This record gives sequence, C-alpha cells and structure tokens, in this order.
Amino acid sequence: MSSVDQATGSWCIVTRPDLTLLDTRDMPWEPMPGIPGAMQKVLSRDLDGDPRVQITWMPPGLRHDEPSRHYHRTVHERGFALFGELPMREYASVEDERGRPVLFRAGYYMDRLPGSVHGIDPDASSSVGFMMLDWRTGSGTYLREESAAQETALLPASREIDDATPLHPEDAPAGTVVDSGKLRLLDTRAMAWEPMPGIRGARWKVLSRDDAGEAAVSIIWMAPREPGGGHERHYHRTVHERGFCLGGELPMREFASVEDDLGERVRFHEGVYMDRRPGSVHGVDATRGTATGFTFLEWRSGPKTYLFEDDVETETTILEAAPPPSA
Repeated sequence: MSSVDQATGSWCIVTRPDLTLLDTRDMPWEPMPGIPGAMQKVLSRDLDGDPRVQITWMPPGLRHDEPSRHYHRTVHERGFALFGELPMREYASVEDERGRPVLFRAGYYMDRLPGSVHGIDPDASSSVGFMMLDWRTGSGTYLREESAAQETALLPASREIDDATPLHPEDAPAGTVVDSGKLRLLDTRAMAWEPMPGIRGARWKVLSRDDAGEAAVSIIWMAPREPGGGHERHYHRTVHERGFCLGGELPMREFASVEDDLGERVRFHEGVYMDRRPGSVHGVDATRGTATGFTFLEWRSGPKTYLFEDDVETETTILEAAPPPSA
C-alpha cells in the first residue's frame, strides 16, 4: 500500500508530492490510543490513515499487570531507540510461553520479521521512559487498530522466565543483542564504524541488508567539511528513501523538477525526518559547509542510490546544477 504524509503545520520544512521534510522537534505530541500515558508523533500515514512511520514515547513506570505475548502475521517492523529503556520479553516460538527478558536501550536497532513473538515484561518497568522511531510495512500491529484482530495473534504467557535459551549465536558480530531468526536487535553503539566508499571521510554502520546483500538500513556519518566542490543534483527512478537525522547538520539543495537547476536551500539538522519518493531531485549544497558533521539513519526500498554502487546509472540519474545566486 502506498503511503501518504501528515504534512501540515509549522514543522513542515518541505511538503511536495515527491518530498516531505519535517522538523519533528516542533511537532506536537498526541496521545497514543490504547496505552495510558503514551504519546506519539505520526510522521507518515498509509492510505487508510494508519501510522506508517512514527515516534512513540512510553512514560516512566509503564507496566502490564499480566504477562502477554503476541506476534504479527504479515507486517515487518523496524525501529531505532532514541532515548531511555523499555523492558521486553522475546520468545523463541509460539510454543515458548516463558521467554527471555531483554531491555531495549537508546541506540538499539530492531528488525522484527512477521512471526516474531514478543511482549512487554510484566515484572519490570522503565524509570526514565522510552522513545523510539519505528516504521512498519502495514497496520494492525497496534492492538487498538481495526485490522489488529486479523494481523496480530495473541498468545498465552507464563510469568516464569527462561534463563537457558541463548539469545544469539556464539559467533554473532559485535553489538548483537538478539539474533533469533525472526528478530535482530543490535546495540549500534557497540558496532564499529566502517569506511563508506565513494564519500571522503564518511563512515557507516549497515544495520540491515536486502536479499541480495545490499545495504537496506544504515547509519551514515559525514565529517565536518568546508564549502567547495562541484554543484550536482540527481534523482532515483524507483527507490523510495526515508531517513532521520540523529545529529549534526548537512546543507542540501532540493529541486522542484529536472528543469529546476537552482533549487531551494535546505539545512538538514537533528530531528529532521525525510520521506523522499522516486523522482525527487536533490544534491548536497557545495556552497555551504558543516562545522559539526552529520549523522543520519536511512532506510530505502532498493539499492543503487549511492553513487559508488555498481550499475548505479540504472537507478540514479545525474543532472547538471547551477550555483545558487548567492554563492
């Protein structure tokens, strides 16, 4: 199902059919149905109006009186913890009624496939609350949604816990908290930065790969830089890119069309959410630098959006760009 955006309000930096940029820091919190005290900021909705991408806030002291566990039949969930901690239980299968306690923390990345059994830990709570950016392939994963009865299967659970079942293989890479086949939970802070090909000084951490082994979800860091370099703009023919700025800033130019070679100057900064549809023309603003560098969480629907990738020209079209008038 295609997605549509919630793009009204002073927090909208850019809102066009091909691009939405939101300053999430200025967005108001709204109550999250079904969870007392929980709040949300919906960044993108699907055509039925259900959240597709959102920031959720769980208050301190949130607790379930009884153990619960469930799984989603078809929806793929991903998320990145922005703040705090949340006690969860993760279960090896529908037959496993005890599960293992897992404490989600800031910097954790979650990749939860359909069929992954999970639930809030009934015997623990967070003293500081928890905030997470999460995105999903469909609705029905929140129990108050109309489609929840068809999408989410509720299962009986025991109060006892399982202390024996390993959460990941012994040879799992650094940063692996859980790797159960249907769930990968990574502590991105413990992962090593690797050089990002094609961008001088850039580093990245690849969090998820597609079936062909190409990066699907990544954290990208770009070093501070002075103004200078060539003016460029490009667009992607079929790939949908989304991302969230974790820190720093990056000066960009956003172009209304392939005929627009000047574009609009936009500065990405901490808290900016980007939803870039295929055909959106963009490029780094070479006339401005960044003293702080830039850290960006990005997920995309396909490869060949990075100019160093093989056969990039089959997906990405490079266009000429004029220098801005005030350059």
